[in-house]
Amino acid sequence: MISHAQIQYIIHVYQEKSFQKAADKCFVTQPTLSMQIKKAEQTLGYPIFNRDTNPICLTSFGEELMPRLFDIEESFQKLDIFIQQKEGKYQEEIKLGIIPTVSIYMVPYLYKVWDKEFPNVNLKIVELPTEKLLQAVGEKKVDAGIMAGPVPGERFDDCILFNEEIKIYAPQYEGNGVLADDLKNMKPWLLSKGNCLRTQMINFCALKQEEKSSWDYEGGNLELLTKMAKLHGGFTLLPEYYLQMQPKLQKTVLTAENPAPARSIVGFHLPRNTKRVNIQKIYNVLKKGYPQPSDKKLNILPWK
Repeated sequence: MISHAQIQYIIHVYQEKSFQKAADKCFVTQPTLSMQIKKAEQTLGYPIFNRDTNPICLTSFGEELMPRLFDIEESFQKLDIFIQQKEGKYQEEIKLGIIPTVSIYMVPYLYKVWDKEFPNVNLKIVELPTEKLLQAVGEKKVDAGIMAGPVPGERFDDCILFNEEIKIYAPQYEGNGVLADDLKNMKPWLLSKGNCLRTQMINFCALKQEEKSSWDYEGGNLELLTKMAKLHGGFTLLPEYYLQMQPKLQKTVLTAENPAPARSIVGFHLPRNTKRVNIQKIYNVLKKGYPQPSDKKLNILPWK
């Protein structure tokens, strides 16, 4: 049977899509890693990777094998945790991926409550756009993710943390309430592709993605988008909890007529996860930190 080291090499190649990058992660030379994987393939009797593709991908046998290797690796992790706990050395680390338009307000909140709520857990946060976040959680590069739902498919365990109203920032618009039709003749300032709030804005305002203007900007910076709308007209959409950190903007945002546009913020992780107890605790802390009004009618916008 193949060794634990060979299993780790295979998993790293699967995650990195590269023998060289996997070797760097495992602190071995690329020829050593390649040789060990070749030996594993000979032992199993089937090739695991298709080496003719760029990036490297799994064979059909490899696709069937990977979930089983992840299960074995999880068992080794549980054993390692058990030994560390017996020796009084264990401190869990959770790597949490968050989409940028949520992390902008959620990271300061988590920092504020972390020492009190999770005194024995190390937290590492990485910002990723939605599609890359789904991939990272699926490949166990991060332990859990937070995105604007719904989470596609049935691969992950997920739960709604809170619903968040989306406000309209159109400083040159006259009036308090606004309809989507009112925005059709105004320039939209969009986040870059890969940000789900961009797609939600396109869906809410019925924008045509292929339309181009003579001068355009697309970026991932909400603050810059608001400055462009203020200086040059037009509008953009802003998450409710981001606005709570921007008191000057609160006076100039518009509320769409009922039901108000909104997004569901969702936490998700793989079902078999050695860290799921603390991951669920993080979800519960976020639910308490972002309480929901019970009487507000919301129109949850799709992110895709």
